[in-house]
Amino acid sequence: MADDEASLRSQVRSKESEKANREREKRAIEEKIRRLQEAEKIVKKEKATIRDLKDQVHKQRKPDSQWDGNLKNRYQGFVGNDFKQDYNNYYNGVDTLLDTIVRKITSLQNEASDLTGIIGVLARAINSLWGEIRTLFN
Repeated sequence: MADDEASLRSQVRSKESEKANREREKRAIEEKIRRLQEAEKIVKKEKATIRDLKDQVHKQRKPDSQWDGNLKNRYQGFVGNDFKQDYNNYYNGVDTLLDTIVRKITSLQNEASDLTGIIGVLARAINSLWGEIRTLFN
């Protein structure tokens, strides 16, 4: 009987230790998620700034009837040459970075959900779907 009690107490201590380890892991994951969410906000603002820059450049274009001479040549040279390709590359790079951050957040949220058992499995499935939706619409 004493051996059974000692064995049960040992199992309880083992499970409590396992629980504490999982809680530590979950807190560490949640901190990573928090930092990535801050980075996501910064990258979203940068993406909006880049989009605004494109809009500002296009606003400088005048209707064809008012469009001639050096101003037209400078504008077309600026927009038509390297700027457009550089702009597209930069914008696409920022967009890819944003997608990567969203996917990493989703992955970490799923990892945290895995630590919570069967409810976590359901949360993981829902979270994965939301992650895909966020990636599609960013």
